[in-house]
Amino acid sequence: QTIGRGLRLYDDKPDCLVIDLVDVCQRHSLMTTPALFGLHPDFDLEGEDATKSAKAVQQMSIENPTVLDAQSIAEAERIVSQEFDPFSIAEPPEEVRAMSNLLWREVGKSRYRADFPKSRDHDNNSIRGYLEIQQDMLGNWNLTLTHSKGEVTQLRNYNDLNLVMQAADKHVSTNYSSYLPLMKKDQNWHADPATEAQREFMKKLFVTVEPGMTKLQAKKAIDAALSAKRKRNFRSKRKKKTQDVQVGTFAHSPN
Repeated sequence: QTIGRGLRLYDDKPDCLVIDLVDVCQRHSLMTTPALFGLHPDFDLEGEDATKSAKAVQQMSIENPTVLDAQSIAEAERIVSQEFDPFSIAEPPEEVRAMSNLLWREVGKSRYRADFPKSRDHDNNSIRGYLEIQQDMLGNWNLTLTHSKGEVTQLRNYNDLNLVMQAADKHVSTNYSSYLPLMKKDQNWHADPATEAQREFMKKLFVTVEPGMTKLQAKKAIDAALSAKRKRNFRSKRKKKTQDVQVGTFAHSPN
């Protein structure tokens, strides 16, 4: 509140100097423009439009959720270009898991994510993206749906985590019921041993088949490998396109 008053516009007042004598900033943080768009509070927009930057980061987070910790577009691109270990994302605390029937992952402080499984169907109910629950600066919990193109839809906002978790369950069961068998937690098939088909496919993708690997672990490893393969193909095509442009430029350059 004090800082807000200091930031009020006034004639001949070019800036506001804040001196924190008791380390309040160790417990609280200022609301920044990037934070309002779901980015890291210290995200450097580098003069770019906040909406476009947020959309770009959200789109990259489809492949690698840890990109949400990036503090610039360059860092986000570097993170998403690296191999992603799907097992590096922790499960939420038990008390949080008990609030929902969905399989959530903790992707940051007070931030949870439930991915929609990849689907080749193109009907009206097919989707690629994820649900996310995040606590805002006011202590409320926001439920959003991020689409594959980085578009974010606000679904619910509650001051209670349990309520927003229940809202997420209802949203999936009402709108995307066909995904429930793959999105629900503690499914029987999760703990089953990986199938022979999964193991063979992992070998073709040059993915290490760990002893005792379950179906769920194999599925995540395959998804991560396919995602990495798509990124390599994309970078290869982009590099070839750049080389073609350079060759064309040299071909038309004067002798």
